[in-house]
Amino acid sequence: MKLKQIVLGLMLLICLNAFGQQKKTTTLAAQPQKVEIQILEETILQLQAENQFLQKQLEKMEKEVEIYREDVRTKEANINSELSHWLTLMGIMMAVVGVVIPFILNKRNEKSMEKMLEDVKKQADSAEIQSKEATKQADQAKKAVLEIEELKKNVTEIKEKINKDTETAEKAAKDAQASQLFSQALSEKDASKAIELYTHAIELKPDFSEAYNNRGNLKSDLGDKEGALKDYDLAITIKPNDADLYYNRGNLKSSLKDKDGAIKDYDKAITIEPNYADAYNNRAMALLELWKFNEALNDANIAIEKDKNSAYYYDTRGQIYMAMDEYEKALGEFDRALSIDDKYVDSLKNRAKCCRKMAEKENDVVKKDALITKAETDEKKAESIK
Repeated sequence: MKLKQIVLGLMLLICLNAFGQQKKTTTLAAQPQKVEIQILEETILQLQAENQFLQKQLEKMEKEVEIYREDVRTKEANINSELSHWLTLMGIMMAVVGVVIPFILNKRNEKSMEKMLEDVKKQADSAEIQSKEATKQADQAKKAVLEIEELKKNVTEIKEKINKDTETAEKAAKDAQASQLFSQALSEKDASKAIELYTHAIELKPDFSEAYNNRGNLKSDLGDKEGALKDYDLAITIKPNDADLYYNRGNLKSSLKDKDGAIKDYDKAITIEPNYADAYNNRAMALLELWKFNEALNDANIAIEKDKNSAYYYDTRGQIYMAMDEYEKALGEFDRALSIDDKYVDSLKNRAKCCRKMAEKENDVVKKDALITKAETDEKKAESIK
């Protein structure tokens, strides 16, 4: 029973330490990230120390349980030996009685027989009492062993919980550091340094899809198309239902002249987010380069329906009309785009091209000169904006 009290006391101490530590962890959310990381690291060290202490106590307990088991087995063997002895003695006595009784009856010594029978009965009763007591002690010993096994199980569960809490605290610390690096990368103007920060964040948090995506964007800007594609692939593997990831990979594939691959990624982005106007617009541009004018025009129309204030979308529709040799409609689209953003360089250049195409087919000298003048004006403005 003393062993049981010691174990129960040990469990109470461990539980108080474990649950007390959890309360400290929950208060970290309100602290700045650096303080949060420091507290989490201290928490990890404390949990590891408690885990080592618990391991030593558990090993000590296992040794004591084994000694106690050996004592129980020895006691059970002694009890069984005593029971066997008494049963043997009773058997001998009964055999003697069986032989002696006829002799006594013949001698008519009834008093002696009664006394002998009474002695035998007393001895039998005494043996029965000792047998019951031995059985009771054996049951108590088995019960004690079961209680110790249950306590050992509880200690093991507490140990596992401490290990789990330690892993959780370590992960929380790494996630906090990764988030801090991610924030630094967002504000870093040097693309190469930002890529390094995203890389460190990913090392701490391998499932950081946003870091993969942003690093992919920077690699693409720096000309590392293959590296960017790998980052987008990894981000999509981690987060397969993010429309932006497919959109970005579609843009990269389009720049690599993989128009069919780009269209598939835009398709996926639109499936996930049906109101993704940019995906419709960029799919229209990919279809335009594949000479699928009607499909491209349909996507451009949808993009404009979803956002009527984007100069980018009107410029796309203007390019489609120009490819279809519908220059009047194209000119109207470029005008709309520039009415929204008069410094949109692409629309200035495209309107200049459209005006020159129209001038080539214009027979009226005055109108022709006006178109050429307008084209030259747009070209100069586009050049000045650069």
